[in-house]
Amino acid sequence: MTENTTRNRIRLLCCVLTVLAGILLCTAAAAEKPDLSVTMTESLDQHGDLLPDAVRCWFASNGKGYFFLPSNYSLDRLFLRFDSHDKLKLDGVEVHGGDAVSFAPGQEIKVTGSGFSSFTLTVLQSSNIPAVFINTDSGSMDAVHRKKGVREAGAMYMVDADGTVEYQGNLKYIRARGNSTFLYPKKPYQIKLESAAPLCGMAKNKTFILLANYLDRSEIRNTLALDVARYSGGYAFTPACQSVDLYLNHTYAGCYLLTEKCEIDHDRVNITDLEAAMEELNPDPLETYPFVGRLRYSIKATHSYSIPNEPEDITGGYLIQANNTEYFQEEASGFVTSRGQAFTLRSPKYASTRQIEYIGGVMQQIEDALFAKDGRDPATGKHYSELLDMKSFVNRYLQSEIFNDYDGHFVYFYKDVDSADGMVYCGPVWDQDNILGASSRRTNANYLSLDREQIHSYYWFTQAVKHQGFREEMIRTYYGIYRPAYLILLGEAEDETGTLRSIPQYMEEIYDAAVMDHIRWNRSTWNRISLGNTKAGETPEECAAFLMKFIRTHMNVMDKAYPNPLD
Repeated sequence: MTENTTRNRIRLLCCVLTVLAGILLCTAAAAEKPDLSVTMTESLDQHGDLLPDAVRCWFASNGKGYFFLPSNYSLDRLFLRFDSHDKLKLDGVEVHGGDAVSFAPGQEIKVTGSGFSSFTLTVLQSSNIPAVFINTDSGSMDAVHRKKGVREAGAMYMVDADGTVEYQGNLKYIRARGNSTFLYPKKPYQIKLESAAPLCGMAKNKTFILLANYLDRSEIRNTLALDVARYSGGYAFTPACQSVDLYLNHTYAGCYLLTEKCEIDHDRVNITDLEAAMEELNPDPLETYPFVGRLRYSIKATHSYSIPNEPEDITGGYLIQANNTEYFQEEASGFVTSRGQAFTLRSPKYASTRQIEYIGGVMQQIEDALFAKDGRDPATGKHYSELLDMKSFVNRYLQSEIFNDYDGHFVYFYKDVDSADGMVYCGPVWDQDNILGASSRRTNANYLSLDREQIHSYYWFTQAVKHQGFREEMIRTYYGIYRPAYLILLGEAEDETGTLRSIPQYMEEIYDAAVMDHIRWNRSTWNRISLGNTKAGETPEECAAFLMKFIRTHMNVMDKAYPNPLD
């Protein structure tokens, strides 16, 4: 091969590579989409940034764009924002950044321009519910989503459906939360405001939770379960809640449930705050003290911390959760009973060894009494009803049973100092997205989920229903409270207190938000990642129909299993 021939081939190869690079660059440019957003205000803020409630266009994997707009937006007077260098046409009409535009709900618009491939833009709007806009200082949620516990500071703007501003101010942080729910693409969050506020009429506080309800396609299971808990009157505290549309850095994140947190506080679980007392007595953060115990689950295993200073009276308060073996190994403090039931502490999160020994001993006494044939602790002679509040325990059992809850054994307990109240109470109700057939692991409404399912011999509810006294009180409570609640949910009765509504009424409130959420978190993603029941409904109408059928079927099962003694 001659030198000239070699040079010619190299030149040809360079030309081919140049052409290919140009094609790739053009393809990449064509694939890019303009950064479209809309606001209700004509001007930008003083720094030229987007206003707090601006909404960016979201693009699906197929390239189709969506404006998911909040309830308070007036679609006939919006202002369009995009890079001033872009030239855009909406359905053939040229528009410029800052132009006033108007849309109709459900409208599909062809967007064309230079530097990108044309796409269809669909405009959808929520209704009835507030919108929460959270904008982080970094402008990103990537770090928060990568690791649970990472916090991002920022600002929050919350506006009701009628345009009333609920909150506008700094946000100390937003962080991801949850155990299995943290693994889903749609993350749940905890937020802490810089200034306490009574969001949506809730008790004034700084800390709130945003539940993602990713497993629940209906978006209402947690809401109706919390409302039933409130309706029952069985608990001193049930978290208030409100469905909201969430926007993170101007991008629609979905329909969320804003709730109060299950925590020790004078307006929440109102007991002595042992954790706060310990923090005050110790110079270093509690989590920095030496860990004591075993991380692995085993009978009588414990997790605790060697904390130098603690109050003399450590009999309360404790917020405890019955948990499974996996989560026991992930939590900071906890203990396992002699029969194998794991408990973890929500507060104090970093408990001392002495505290774990104390509260573990209290819960062991209750378990020993529950598993005794006569219901009495063999060591002390105390009946389990002398140690554990029966009203809250019976109500929490029924809350799990009537909703056929897959996680119905994993419930909260709490205890105050003995000088205030020596009883252990069950509650608050929490984490109800797995109920009523939402999980693929519990799709059958034709059987009782707790007292006939001997998955683990150490489950407390499974044992409790064997005691005649518990069973009799449970049946009275079912016919006095929970069966009437069933009828209200089915639309066959009305709640004079206004606490409960029918399933269609719950669905009507969040219908438009659910439609948007189903597009944002499409079914293919949901099926691949979660253990959701694919037969629980796709559209809001299908979800409502599934819930109605499930509730009616399970009500009939309950009626047959526990006949009304008054009939």
